[in-house]
Amino acid sequence: MGVEDSSQGLLQNFMIFSLIITRDFCLLVIKAIALLQSSLTFWLA
Repeated sequence: MGVEDSSQGLLQNFMIFSLIITRDFCLLVIKAIALLQSSLTFWLA
């Protein structure tokens, strides 16, 4: 019983952790794309 509880908590922690990592990664990608677009328009202008 106790082992199952700890593994369940571990799984929840891992899911939350991966969600946070994914969100941060997406934000980073969006920022990079925005930076690329602004630099491209700067060079093309």
